[in-house]
Amino acid sequence: MSCNLETYATGTNARVATIGRVRVWFSYRTPVAFSVDDRPPVVRRNAWGPTTGRHLNAIDGGDGRRIDGDAFETALSAIVSRFADADAFDGLTVDLAS
Repeated sequence: MSCNLETYATGTNARVATIGRVRVWFSYRTPVAFSVDDRPPVVRRNAWGPTTGRHLNAIDGGDGRRIDGDAFETALSAIVSRFADADAFDGLTVDLAS
C-alpha cells in the first residue's frame, strides 16, 4: 500500500493524504473531506472560518453539496475503521506539521 502527503491549495495548511485507495483532505490538522477509489469527495460543511472555506472550495469548487460535521465524522470513521483493527494502532500518532 502506498502513502502520499501533498499540499492541495495555496499555503502549507491544506494537505491531502492518499493511503491506498483513500484520500483524506485536511485543513490545518482537521480532516474536512475524503474520497475512495477516485469517487467525488465527501466534503464537510465549513464550521471554522474563511481560510478553511478556501480550502473546502479548492476541494469541491464550492458546489454546496457538503454534509454536516456529525454525518461527516460518522462516514469518515466507517472508512478508517476498515483499514485495520483499532487496537493495532495503539500509541500511533501522525504529525501533519512535518
